[in-house]
Amino acid sequence: MPDLRPIFISEQYKTDIKFTSPQGGGGDSSLPYRNVSSHGNKLYGKLETLLNIQNKQIIENDSLNKGIYLEVSGTQECELNIESLENIPREIRLANFKNSYPQKATFFLPLEERDFLEKKIIEYTNKVTAKGNPKHNNLIATIEDFKTATISSFWNGKEDKVPTDIKVWCEVWLINNKDTHEVDVISRFENIAQTHGIEIQIESNIKFPERIITLAKLNAEDILNLINSYPYLAEIRPYSTPNIAYTSIEYSEQKEWVHELKDRVIVNSDSNVSVCILDTGVNNIHPLLEDILLDEDKHTYLTSWGIDDHDSHGTEMSGIVAYGNLNEHLTGLLDIELNHTLSSYKILPPTGSTEKSLWGYITEQAVATREIEKPNKIHIYSMSVTAKDTDGDVLDGTPSSWSSAIDNILFNSDTKKLFCISAGNADIDDVSFTYMASNIISPIENPAQSWNSLVIGAFTEKDSITDEDNEYIDYDVIMAKKDEVSPFTTTSRLWDKQWCIKPDIVFEGGNLLLDTMRNDKTAHEDLSLLTTHSDVRRDLITWTYATSAANALGANFVARLYSSFPEATPETIRGLVIHSANWTDNMFEQFKESSDSDKDVYKKLLRSCGYGVPSFDKAVNCYTNSLTLIAEDTIQPFIKVGSDVKTNVMNLYELPWPREALEELGSQEVEMRVTLSYFIEPAPTEMIVSNFNRYNYPSHGLRFEVNHPTEDIEQFKTRCNKHGRNKEFRPSGLSTRDYWKIGKNTRDRGSMISDVWKGTAVDLASCNHIAVFPINGWWRTREYLGAYENVARYTLIVSIYSPSQETDIYTPVKVQVETPIAIET
Repeated sequence: MPDLRPIFISEQYKTDIKFTSPQGGGGDSSLPYRNVSSHGNKLYGKLETLLNIQNKQIIENDSLNKGIYLEVSGTQECELNIESLENIPREIRLANFKNSYPQKATFFLPLEERDFLEKKIIEYTNKVTAKGNPKHNNLIATIEDFKTATISSFWNGKEDKVPTDIKVWCEVWLINNKDTHEVDVISRFENIAQTHGIEIQIESNIKFPERIITLAKLNAEDILNLINSYPYLAEIRPYSTPNIAYTSIEYSEQKEWVHELKDRVIVNSDSNVSVCILDTGVNNIHPLLEDILLDEDKHTYLTSWGIDDHDSHGTEMSGIVAYGNLNEHLTGLLDIELNHTLSSYKILPPTGSTEKSLWGYITEQAVATREIEKPNKIHIYSMSVTAKDTDGDVLDGTPSSWSSAIDNILFNSDTKKLFCISAGNADIDDVSFTYMASNIISPIENPAQSWNSLVIGAFTEKDSITDEDNEYIDYDVIMAKKDEVSPFTTTSRLWDKQWCIKPDIVFEGGNLLLDTMRNDKTAHEDLSLLTTHSDVRRDLITWTYATSAANALGANFVARLYSSFPEATPETIRGLVIHSANWTDNMFEQFKESSDSDKDVYKKLLRSCGYGVPSFDKAVNCYTNSLTLIAEDTIQPFIKVGSDVKTNVMNLYELPWPREALEELGSQEVEMRVTLSYFIEPAPTEMIVSNFNRYNYPSHGLRFEVNHPTEDIEQFKTRCNKHGRNKEFRPSGLSTRDYWKIGKNTRDRGSMISDVWKGTAVDLASCNHIAVFPINGWWRTREYLGAYENVARYTLIVSIYSPSQETDIYTPVKVQVETPIAIET
């Protein structure tokens, strides 16, 4: 088979076109019925009472805020119009939003600006607009009540974890608007903490466009003191403590196997790809690790923690990151060429340590250390460390300080880097655990809600064991069938649909044995992955499993892929991993219920196992009956015109295409896969209501569209783009909806979008126009932050797959791309 690789195409196939979205805004515009006079008078009276009480307290105690935190509650029927509750120039700041039923928002109102809200209520009661509606109706009609904010107004976590009398470490989210002096926000927080005896850790602060996140040890009284005395409080979250997702032959025989394997390992000393294991440290004295993880590449967050592995987990992950499936290599005969090296950064303290730092900050320090020491390397970070909800987190997909920090690290970086993060594990030791029901309700763990990372769940191919001594005779069931989801994996099935699809992919994570009589579950080495042991005096080989092991396999895959395409952008490598993935037939059957359509099943599959199992061959190779085109590009999503920030351009591609070859195939069914990979700049707050308000978490969004087989280029442009329409425009009614396997309503979540077009070859022959266009993000909607003219990178990947081995669809396109275009003079 010829060595055919994906074809990278240049900008000559792209045209920038001014763009206006044909889509309208979202949200529910219905308003509750109100008796205007009665409702306005009720709200005004309640507001005046609260403001007057606060004013009296300030007169009696000069150390209090010269304002008030108000909690506004809405109705069960409609959404609060929270955007109208903020006025940055007047220092009226939204602190947080709770998308509960009813919705609630907390904001800070300086008493000297009390007329901001008083005037709106008065005008609502007494004035009407030209259309006959009460003035400010969209705001006031949605408000049911005001009250002075309490601890629960600021707490963002499980209610039973709200601090009481005992001080506990918490994340404190501070408001840091552009017009606010950052030094003032921090210094005032320090002063308040000192006044009230609050222990804080500001050394590990994390900064975002509108938030500074720090640590404080708080009880209920401390939180009340912050509410009463500090004007930049946004929310308080529980401080999560990460956890690590957790042979039979004699030592002398292990030694023979290991050294025989080591003799076959060829380490590429010129490798530019490095994988950093963020874990418990690594014991690199192991024979299989000593040549690929040097002492100089071992780091730790705090010197007192040491650099060696105190737990064994980091060393176990290193063996898989280095070698992948060690089972195959130990029994093989071929040489193994390693084109990536390892490093380690210890992010977990030994037992008993009391040092507290934000985990996002620790992760930032790990990345900074590696990039300073090895600036010319391609860095892949493998983190099989996650935090469960035991500390009070609500794992519903909402960005955390940790996940946001990782998104920030990856966005538009000048260095090439990627993160692989394990999805986290279901609690198999829980007596109520039931495969798969428990997996579905077990949420993906912090920080695996990261938009820009590759988040890796687990499936399994391991479905048999050797039990010559009948040690496991009572275990009558192997829990998962071959090619089904692993019993360890977690999902995003219960997340709000606005959040990104996670996990992105799945790798082998092992299986479990089950004694159905006693509901007893146990692991087995035959259902696990072999790897390097942390204590070489005791053993050389051990076994491991769960999403930790799956993530380590994923990092190995990414390292090998980046070694194949070292010039590619991180967006491209991440895109190729997803682009090469597919669900197994058994996964499809596992999630299909009798009443489900195929699209119903795909929706469940995406939220349970991402896009499936990646194929290295598909990611790096093409064949004569397959073709992959890759466009690495940039876009400026928004532009300021006068006083308005608008969408800027749509990138329109006319791809080099095997038109004649596809037409020869006629009515044969073919597939085209399209993947769009980009990174977002995060702006974490708790006020994200929908994709259309100004409090978006992502800086921008990108989407793609493909022309219909019978649609000419002008029809296609005007279907996608309102800007190109004239007065005579009439919709053609054409849509590619029925061609897509997943569909845009399901796939368009997060910063990684992939779908498969299915149809006849003759239809696909004319579908070589693809548009990439922006949707809203905070770069546009939060104009005062001044980011509206930023440029973002992305990668578009398009593949064609034909079942015909006789028809060559690759060579005609390769010839087109390599043929210089004549320029007329």
